[in-house]
Amino acid sequence: MLTLGIDFLTALELEPLDFLAVAEEEGCKAVGLSVQAWKPLPFPKPDLVGNPRAVAELARRSADTGVQIHSVELFVMEPGCDIESFRPALAVSAQLGATYLISLAFDGEPARLSDSYGRLCELAREYRLSVLCEVHKRLTLKSIEGAVAFFERAGIDVKLELDSLHFFRHGGKIDEIVKYAHRIGRAQLSDGPASATDEEYDIESRFRRQIPGDGELPLVDFLSALPDGIVIALETPRPDYRTRDRIRRGVAGARALLARARS
Repeated sequence: MLTLGIDFLTALELEPLDFLAVAEEEGCKAVGLSVQAWKPLPFPKPDLVGNPRAVAELARRSADTGVQIHSVELFVMEPGCDIESFRPALAVSAQLGATYLISLAFDGEPARLSDSYGRLCELAREYRLSVLCEVHKRLTLKSIEGAVAFFERAGIDVKLELDSLHFFRHGGKIDEIVKYAHRIGRAQLSDGPASATDEEYDIESRFRRQIPGDGELPLVDFLSALPDGIVIALETPRPDYRTRDRIRRGVAGARALLARARS
């Protein structure tokens, strides 16, 4: 069974407490939040690092509602990154009760990237967190098979996160998911047209993802191939829809697809 969640990119306009409240109202048991900034991206807002009162209230609300803050972002593995500088964000993540931190690989030097991931995993273990790595062809680790091979060679215990839009836009095959299901720790769900130009893809990935079931991607096949027991999180940035309508429609669409995938 897959657990349905919602990721913060679906509703950047909501404060974390409001985001948690909406997830509870929609019956979702998990959310993904951004706790650490990365210069090219305009979030998180507000920054939870250095705001202990907000973190404590968010942790309390999560415990009261039963909506887990399951994953935290964004940990970018790029040349020159200082892994130790991630410590404050990891401390916040642990206080929030997170299970996973999500990383992106932007370092093309394999030995250096391996060393960075090794140090990140050691640091994460201090806070009882596990590391996920998102894969798609605009990152250093471009495919499921390539990422699995990289981490196995390095002897590093990192699982993968799959984003349905990125997966299909870059030619991912369902057979890959089935073959490496044991290495997949989380997934994100959105829809889109069967194909898109590079320019269209840039826009849709950030601002115009379709509600699951409204597009043409083979999402039932995608969901059917995922391993049981993971969180599948709605990620549908769509500012032309009102916040609650966007979330309500997204959750309903995801649930309908999940029912078909597990029938």
